[in-house]
Amino acid sequence: MSDLFAHDEPLAVAPDAYLLKGFLSDEDEMLLAEIRRLTAISPFRHMQTPGGYRMSAAMSSCGTYGWVSDAKGYRYSQTDPLTG
Repeated sequence: MSDLFAHDEPLAVAPDAYLLKGFLSDEDEMLLAEIRRLTAISPFRHMQTPGGYRMSAAMSSCGTYGWVSDAKGYRYSQTDPLTG
């Protein structure tokens, strides 16, 4: 695993939140390829809140126990309710 602070100095962007510039620069293409592969299976979408509203942020639910939201509520699920 890479050292978090081996690259440029961390930039504080908010209390307890830092931008780690260059942290994944060696793995960026591999990471983007994996995100594209996973979102081809479970695409980004605007989930529904239990109250029936559309969430403003688009997200994907992939992997073991992905986060989902629908009329049944918020939860982690082993399967994506849309893609199974």
